[in-house]
Amino acid sequence: MQPDVVEINPERSSKPDLMKDEQDRIERILGCTPTEAELRVFAYAWLDSQHFTAPNFSENQNGRTNLPLAGGRMAVAIGKDLHCLIQLRQNPSSETSAEAAGIERLAFQLSGVREVLRLQYLPDGAFSHENYRPFPKGGGNGIGASQDKVLELSIGIAERSHLILNTAPEPEDGLLLAELPQEEELLAFIAELSACQAVRQLELCENADVVENLTRLCLHSGLGATICLDDLPVNPAGIFIVAKREKLQELEDLFSAHRLAFAHAGSLRVAALLEVFRKGEKIVSVPLAPLRTEHALRIAETGSGLDKGNGEKRPLPPALKLKDVALPRNLVEVSRRLFASQKRSNGGRIGADGLSSSLSPDALVFALDDANRKMAATVATPPSWALYDPFRAGMVMVAEAARRIACSGASPVAVSVSLNLESPGSFELLLENGIRDACRKLGIAYHFERPKRSRGAVLPAIGMAGVVPENTEEVATGFAEEGDLIYMLGNSYNDLHGSEYLRVIDGTVQTPPPHFDLQEESEVQEHVLNLIRKGVVRSAHGVGAGGLFACLVECAISGGHGFDVETVETFRKDCFLFGESHSRVVLSIDPIAEDEILKYLLTSNVSFTKLGEVLGQELIVDAINFGSLPEWKAMMDKSMTPGVHH
Repeated sequence: MQPDVVEINPERSSKPDLMKDEQDRIERILGCTPTEAELRVFAYAWLDSQHFTAPNFSENQNGRTNLPLAGGRMAVAIGKDLHCLIQLRQNPSSETSAEAAGIERLAFQLSGVREVLRLQYLPDGAFSHENYRPFPKGGGNGIGASQDKVLELSIGIAERSHLILNTAPEPEDGLLLAELPQEEELLAFIAELSACQAVRQLELCENADVVENLTRLCLHSGLGATICLDDLPVNPAGIFIVAKREKLQELEDLFSAHRLAFAHAGSLRVAALLEVFRKGEKIVSVPLAPLRTEHALRIAETGSGLDKGNGEKRPLPPALKLKDVALPRNLVEVSRRLFASQKRSNGGRIGADGLSSSLSPDALVFALDDANRKMAATVATPPSWALYDPFRAGMVMVAEAARRIACSGASPVAVSVSLNLESPGSFELLLENGIRDACRKLGIAYHFERPKRSRGAVLPAIGMAGVVPENTEEVATGFAEEGDLIYMLGNSYNDLHGSEYLRVIDGTVQTPPPHFDLQEESEVQEHVLNLIRKGVVRSAHGVGAGGLFACLVECAISGGHGFDVETVETFRKDCFLFGESHSRVVLSIDPIAEDEILKYLLTSNVSFTKLGEVLGQELIVDAINFGSLPEWKAMMDKSMTPGVHH
């Protein structure tokens, strides 16, 4: 059976869009009336340009080697010749999307990695935008039951020798389309494929996307290509392979041995011309020079959107004057209203190979193939104020995720980014640049996922993985022992900007972002990790939504112990307890280790506050009883929704 080329409406194409003036532009470039397939080639080039304003993945970070993998992904070295691959996907929750989601999970393994963790997460609806439908809050029957999208984070590992790396194609390389093996046979097949060292590039490809893959290949290699669309495998998804010419027969023998349908569809050429044949007819003949020129022009145009704004970055609201915000008369009542208003998530791990794990509000920590090798994973979405300062929001997404990873005792190593890069405006581009800058500052490798045109709106999100060093003692999120001392690392500020407190209690929705400094964040995370690795920290939890008080309550509920703490007179009580300035972590420590910790903090010039101690079953602030632990746990249970905590 011969697959059809995707048709294009003469007036306006779909997925991706082509306007009439764009079609006229293509006609002028080619000097003749373009075929529908030629229109599609230019549309692919323009789409590709929109997410190549910067490299798709980062340079090596902190001495870790990043390897370009099949499928345009990236593997990060995590020690002892072991590499990690992380991928964040967005799947519609409808049953009709299950097959597509399954195919994408198979694509994850095409690089030769073994999936060791799959994490599902429901966005909490804090961030909304006219281009992103708000996510409904509330429960449902299982993950994704009442949601538009489910974020799915996969983590895989492999030794370097098992990975299929992307390398530069050469003239006369062959282009193969092959049937995708069954999931249970995929890793064994990929291992054989890697062993024969015949593949230069490999990625998942649906029949309708063959020309798109070919266009992208020619754009980035500078080589021409000739391909025939006849007799391609008819499965919904297959493998697009760029193979060494001298290894073609070996590859064909391998496919035959596994009873996989395949077709040697064409080859790469020195001649800078992209040609596609179908049923004996040449349906595409596009010179690469103008195609690459258009590609470069679109990259420049997309980049200039950062300066123009395109109306998508909203004006920053005026700074709030604290004197205009009334001090609450009853802090206990205010704290209950605020805590009850927050939506939290509580599940979502899908394991692999029986690996053990622990779930905390900061990050999920899971063991690999022995007890001494562990990793941590988490997901982050934009803050509610992201539209006012998307560049800072991108940095904050990375900082929050890295803070959660650090609180688990792990060093952040890799980020997978999912953004709406099919039709980006200044919001997406500024968010993207913020993510890149924060990753570089914190020494984290990053990878931007290629957009799927047919999957609908994309919620900005990142998935992050970290590595727990060997012999690092496990650190809890909750207060572990009665009598432990409670410290907070990082600076507090008289700042209520961007807080849930203002939104819920004061009714103020539009404010500037809360205080954030990337250098402060980097230093706090470094000191948290140093103290954890000294073995003197019992628990660690980052301050996030709801402020310090919400953080303390979460620690109390998680550990099963109450607390007795005091505020600092320098700050307004509502700012100290409910402000959401970043770069703060609450630690509980053994009193015996206090002198050692104080010596480290003072010698290292670390900002810290001694808050109080872990005590009983009551929550006490400045000698005021805010209620019993069971009461607060009941409030938290009512606010729970399925999914990994955000």
